[in-house]
Amino acid sequence: MPNRDQSTLQLFRSLFKGHYRILMVSIMGSIGLVLLVYPVIYLVRKIFDDAIPHRDAGELLLLGCVLVSLILVQGGLNLWSKYTVLKAIKRAIQQFRSELLRKLFELPHAFYTDAERGKLHSIITRDTDHVDIMINAIASALLPTIVTGALLLFILSYLNWRLTLCVIVLIPLIWWLSTVAARMVKMQSRISQDAFSRFNRGVLFLLQMITLTRVQSAEGVELEKQEKYVRDLNEISSRLAWLNSLFRVIHETSVSFVAIVVLVVGGWMVLHSTLTVGELMAFYFVLGSLRGNLSGIATTIPQIAAGKVSMAEIVNLLAQNDPRAYGGTLRPSFDGSITMDSVYFRFNDKLLLEGATLKLRPGNITALVGSNGAGKSTIINLILGLYAPDSGLMLAGSNSYAEIDIKHLRQSIGVVMQDSPLFRGSIIENITYGSPDVRLEDVVAVTRLAAADEFIRKQAHGYETIVGEDGTLLSGGERQRLSIARALLRRPKLLILDQLDDHLDRESLQTVLDNIQALDYAPACLLISHDTSVERVADEVYLLKDKRLTLAREQIAELHIEERQS
Repeated sequence: MPNRDQSTLQLFRSLFKGHYRILMVSIMGSIGLVLLVYPVIYLVRKIFDDAIPHRDAGELLLLGCVLVSLILVQGGLNLWSKYTVLKAIKRAIQQFRSELLRKLFELPHAFYTDAERGKLHSIITRDTDHVDIMINAIASALLPTIVTGALLLFILSYLNWRLTLCVIVLIPLIWWLSTVAARMVKMQSRISQDAFSRFNRGVLFLLQMITLTRVQSAEGVELEKQEKYVRDLNEISSRLAWLNSLFRVIHETSVSFVAIVVLVVGGWMVLHSTLTVGELMAFYFVLGSLRGNLSGIATTIPQIAAGKVSMAEIVNLLAQNDPRAYGGTLRPSFDGSITMDSVYFRFNDKLLLEGATLKLRPGNITALVGSNGAGKSTIINLILGLYAPDSGLMLAGSNSYAEIDIKHLRQSIGVVMQDSPLFRGSIIENITYGSPDVRLEDVVAVTRLAAADEFIRKQAHGYETIVGEDGTLLSGGERQRLSIARALLRRPKLLILDQLDDHLDRESLQTVLDNIQALDYAPACLLISHDTSVERVADEVYLLKDKRLTLAREQIAELHIEERQS
């Protein structure tokens, strides 16, 4: 099994897959910049050794103009190279983020049950941004800097090997200081990432639970907790900023020390006539370019350190997999019939279903009755293929779930959850979510089936009425009616209705079920409830009790009598 560093390297390579030519453009551009140093060196030496000693103002002006032209050409070439690389990097990061978003839909459903959503949010947003910065630092700064630095050292050795030796002797010291500082920055970056994730989770919790906080009069307690996250983040991020500043100061001081050594040694050589002033200035000019390169490395190292920490988090996310996930590709016609045969299912080592058997038939209303916590939601998740059983068979029609394309199957299933999820938007946007290319008359037709058209038309803006965050501007019954309409819009072959009686009275529920049974495409319908009275509207009734699922209308009737007597 590859270790984390190998996985990170593989991810890094995948980012640049198909973009290596652009990296070569960056490197070749850097080489071109170095080649332009040669005529610049010649002009600098000419100015200090000829034009200035001979007081030739005309030659000085001409050489200065040519020198400015070369510098402008260098600047233009540098900008073109960086722009070309930047475009390639942004395309790679765009593709990377898209793949990461796709991965979110491929992760096992159990992952989201246990996952901390604040941390996930941080990985998708903040960590990918760090990787973006890191990749840009490597491709547009570090790699060209290394190539350019090597060539500049060669030019320096050509100009004067003694002064170059002074530079080379001191480079290991700079490198060692940079390496030590980079390790410290990387360690602190990981601590900072954790602190930011805690802060991010706290903010998301605060936004999601603001109503509960006010109802419980817990503003003071919640604010104190969130302010602690803010203080911790401030302290840790300040420490990271200080380390980055310390690293830059140490690096710049070390580089300046090298420049001073060269200036002193070179001045001594000028005094002893072993070096001309022009040669010293030319050497110092090239050394200035090398200093700029080393400063560029100093800027990239903290960015790379933080990016590696973020890359490790992303690698961990991408490594998540479900050993029981379905991978079939078959897309048979589906008439709504579902069979569960002797299904056993565990979650987190806890047995939830034991030998469960269930049959759903087209045109039939099948009731599933069980107390809260009995495992009714587990049945839904198994039918939707969000989980796979430990043993037993799941069949859609006559085809095993292991053979079929589960995502394709879900397109023929309509689900109304107990807590009907709505997003901030208009009524029609919520109804047509997942089915954007539908006609308004089709939307109106399903709202009538869901007994929702009447209350929608009473709204000030009708179907364009905004429902609020999580549908908070609507009542529970209104939210559920919209969810029923949304589920019916795709003309599903199987309709799963979870706890409709929580928000709909008996008369409204009967109206909706009558409308469903009158549909020309006769979907199978699974009606889930903890209320035994739903057996009156069902063709078949299953009882979920003690992890077992049994076909038991008589038992339901007995339970109903017991409830009435109690």
